[in-house]
Amino acid sequence: MKAIDYCRALFEEHIEPAVRDSLPEVLPHLSAGVIGSGSQVLGFDDERSQDHGWGIASCKFLLPPELVVSLGSSLQKVVTEAVPESFMDLSSREHLGDNPICVTSIDAFFEEHFYGAHPPGTVPDWASADASRLHYARSGSIIHDPSGALSNRVQEFRDSYYPEDVWRWKVASSLWLVWHYGDYNSFGRLSHRGDGVGLLIGQGHCVAHSMELIVLLNREFPVYWKWLHQQYRRLPKWMDETYSFFQQLDSTSDIRTRGLAIRDLCEQLRQVICEAGLVPDSSWRNYMASKDIAAQIEDEEVRQLIRDEEPRFFCW
Repeated sequence: MKAIDYCRALFEEHIEPAVRDSLPEVLPHLSAGVIGSGSQVLGFDDERSQDHGWGIASCKFLLPPELVVSLGSSLQKVVTEAVPESFMDLSSREHLGDNPICVTSIDAFFEEHFYGAHPPGTVPDWASADASRLHYARSGSIIHDPSGALSNRVQEFRDSYYPEDVWRWKVASSLWLVWHYGDYNSFGRLSHRGDGVGLLIGQGHCVAHSMELIVLLNREFPVYWKWLHQQYRRLPKWMDETYSFFQQLDSTSDIRTRGLAIRDLCEQLRQVICEAGLVPDSSWRNYMASKDIAAQIEDEEVRQLIRDEEPRFFCW
């Protein structure tokens, strides 16, 4: 049972009829959906997810600002009272816990959860934006939105992405970290020294940054680490070419085998960035070609940010 299916059924069978009876003037302006953060917003929730922030607690009720002021409290009361003790064999009211039904405006909700009512508008804002929050902002499922206001806001985030040179910087950063934790240290040093615990630390970083890289190459925003693997598994490009290396790391404790899997993963990633058009061929390049890609950046504002924040890539 996914939270979105549960909330949709609960809304249609209990909440919408109650609002229609008590506050019919609200319905044309109401937007409701499973949005924000958490596994349920991504569609990754399972039975284990139901112990917190699940069910009706994950459904947000949004109104124009003036209606939040005049009718927000009344709507919150109607919705809360409409939630039955149990629904679809689950204790629906328990999901609320100490969290009241969320009634706010679209702008206020996006400001609180995503640090901006709209996508970033400047190069510095894009460069500093939290990638996971940007991914959540374009995720979720809408249950009720006759005005289209919430749908339009989510679509605005789905239609927005990093400026090209900010994206190249993000890709270069991920590649440098793959090189540092993977090719250079995990394979080149820790596995040869027989340091299994050190290798465990390094390979975890290498795996995470490799998946982040593939997400970026698919022009998506990498999500919070716990759900990064699930996001990666659903990507249309380069997942099939790289997943076997992660499976090898998952299936063995042998230090040498793990080191070789990381080496082979890095070799495959060289091929991937070539296929992505970032380098002319898959030849070995120092730092996993991260500095070669950073050198392609032409935007002066991005170059200045790199000089201030990640000077190892500053080459102009």
